[in-house]
Amino acid sequence: MQKWYHSQTAVFLTLLIVLLLTGWLRWFHFDSFPPGLWYDEAYHLATAQRIAQGVDAPLLYYPEKTGEPAFFWLTAVALRLGAGHLAPRWVAAVAGWVSVLLLFGAAHDILRPRLGHDAAWVAVGSAAILGSNYAFLFNSRMGWEPTLATAVIIAAVWLFWRALRDGRRRDFLGAGIVIGITPYTSVIARSLPLLLLLIGLLWLPQMRHQWRSRLVSGALLGGTAVFLLSPLLRLFITQPELFNRRLAAAAEPATWARNFGLTLAGFLWRSGKALHSLPDRPIFGPALAVLLLIGSGVALWYWKRTSFLVWLLWLFSFIPAGMLSSPAPVFYRILPAVPAAAVLATLGGYWCIQQAARLSGRVQPIMAALIVGVFLFSGWTSSRDYLVRWAALPNLSGLMDAGKWQAAKTILAADTETAVFVTIPAEQEPTVQYAVQSRQPTPRTFDGQYCLVVPAKNEQPLHFLSINGYEHRSLPLLESLYETALVTTDPFFA
Repeated sequence: MQKWYHSQTAVFLTLLIVLLLTGWLRWFHFDSFPPGLWYDEAYHLATAQRIAQGVDAPLLYYPEKTGEPAFFWLTAVALRLGAGHLAPRWVAAVAGWVSVLLLFGAAHDILRPRLGHDAAWVAVGSAAILGSNYAFLFNSRMGWEPTLATAVIIAAVWLFWRALRDGRRRDFLGAGIVIGITPYTSVIARSLPLLLLLIGLLWLPQMRHQWRSRLVSGALLGGTAVFLLSPLLRLFITQPELFNRRLAAAAEPATWARNFGLTLAGFLWRSGKALHSLPDRPIFGPALAVLLLIGSGVALWYWKRTSFLVWLLWLFSFIPAGMLSSPAPVFYRILPAVPAAAVLATLGGYWCIQQAARLSGRVQPIMAALIVGVFLFSGWTSSRDYLVRWAALPNLSGLMDAGKWQAAKTILAADTETAVFVTIPAEQEPTVQYAVQSRQPTPRTFDGQYCLVVPAKNEQPLHFLSINGYEHRSLPLLESLYETALVTTDPFFA
């Protein structure tokens, strides 16, 4: 058993299994689940489609919805590669899978000087927790940007840590590049400078004898980051309302302390408050929540061990994004904190195993088996909660705008001989906008409310599509243009 534990091959094979299961969780029934295409996903898709078609030039900021541009750009690339309407989900899923791999590398590299070979297993455990975590899995299968921001943040922290530890110029340059592109990913990445500042303070006592060389390398890092960030900085300086747009929707200051507590509770026992949340599902299940508390205690107790403390600083650096949300907690706004929580939970399990070894050599393998069992059980419950419990929500199709996507599919499926009239302005519904932009010639549109199809009574088929929720003119207009007998309802758009 000891020989297997110390084998690099065993680490590699276990990591490979973790990555395969992580991929399976992200691409299982990928083309049909979640159903439909929710508004934010459709907005990313329709906007990226115009970039891919050359209709619009890539922008530095998209104020109508998300804001930061990287997800739109990558979705446009995915469209050009043939991903179709699943392009936003492909970007999120790949980013989620890459995040798991990056966390293994970061945890292994940061913890190895302190833990030696054990760091590899702690890193594998951390990757396994992140890969199967419910909140991270959910956001990896939705076509929006939190997993992309998380992947880039993990890479930024890893490279920044390596640069401060080893002092190599190439690490400072790499860190500067990744830090410079991070603000393009999501508004939730704005907490990264706080974490980098705290990490710098951790390393400050150890760099006092190398301050000149580190100062030059730091200038390289900062100059690279500012150079890459300068287009977005210039935009925010000239149009500060864009930078402050999200802050205008922040919670009232009087609620911040309460929201801070609610956000922390979201890691342990409280379910999320976002539209798509699963009732009674926190970020971590009960067993992992206990290990998270133990790991956080270990990081505090051994606070002089910077390779432990950094994960606690990482966790708390991204809590303010949740504190500013109302209601709280909203998990996707604190998603970059989940990798740090995964490492802390694994450190909690590692500490339990080490304490068991002090009691008795016979107790240690029992404790190790128990911790592995906790990890496996937590992964299974997360998978069940997402693929079974969340899938069984009675209003899921409505939440995910499945009816609107069904209407979009009807538009896409209509042949070129069919005239399609859409009873809603395309710019108000990005799902329909994507379908309209995909057809040549472009369908005509007008405002509408009801789900109607006018069947053809001539040689050229004629279809009217309408979406619920828009209260003007479609039924009266159709009845004024055609005989009432020709107007039929089709409930599958409801």
